[in-house]
Amino acid sequence: MTKRKTKRLLGNIGLILLCLITLYPLIFSFISSFKGTFEIYSDSFALPESWAPVNYMIAIVQAGILKYVFNSLIIAGGSVIVLLLVTSMASYALARVEFKLNPWIYMFFIAGVTIPVHSIIIPIYKAFANLNLLDQYIPLFFLYAAVHAARSILIITGNMRGISREIEESAVIDGCNTFQIFSRMIIPLAKPGIATSATISFLYIYNDLLFPILFLTSRSKQSVSQGLMSFEGEFSMELGPIFAAIIVCVIPMMILFFIFQKQVIHGITAGSVKG
Repeated sequence: MTKRKTKRLLGNIGLILLCLITLYPLIFSFISSFKGTFEIYSDSFALPESWAPVNYMIAIVQAGILKYVFNSLIIAGGSVIVLLLVTSMASYALARVEFKLNPWIYMFFIAGVTIPVHSIIIPIYKAFANLNLLDQYIPLFFLYAAVHAARSILIITGNMRGISREIEESAVIDGCNTFQIFSRMIIPLAKPGIATSATISFLYIYNDLLFPILFLTSRSKQSVSQGLMSFEGEFSMELGPIFAAIIVCVIPMMILFFIFQKQVIHGITAGSVKG
């Protein structure tokens, strides 16, 4: 075996081990979701004696975990829509329009990545309380969009900068205005960066616990993270339904990532090279 083949084999083995380490919590949760509490404690790594979905029935019917999943999908989906509407236009201006303040405005947005949201949470909460915006989804959409805007602009701008300017020049010759160039040409070509930003932001927002706890007070509007907290408190002595609820909450994220995984990988690569 040549030295090159040996390195490739060792690299593949390392990647397989890394995948197993990463997937182990998910696999363990899935197996445990079909077990009873005693079975989990007695032999955690064994397969369940029965694959009957009793725990899933408890999590879905009795605890209503799907309601929290639906709420989180609304929060994450609405926030991502607002985020992409704003950041795609801002990224187009930063990537394609030349003016003196362009580099400074770009650095201003990128500096937002370094600001931890926890450092500004108190004034944000006071502003929401004073404006009577608590326990509402729409203000939360704009808050999440503002928090994730810096990273989104970084990704989408890097992707748009990799698009050839000759495409725009030919469109101008054909009589297209700026909005037509942006909507019909740049947006379709920048789909990898947009999909990357949307997927990463969606996963962050879907899993977030801080903002829902602070800004959503009604039980009917609680997110997945809040639902799992209350679910764990209610079923603290029954681990099987808790693991089943976790799997139910993870499924939307897995589906989203599998659908957009190619765009995410391509978008991150393009942003890192061209940005």
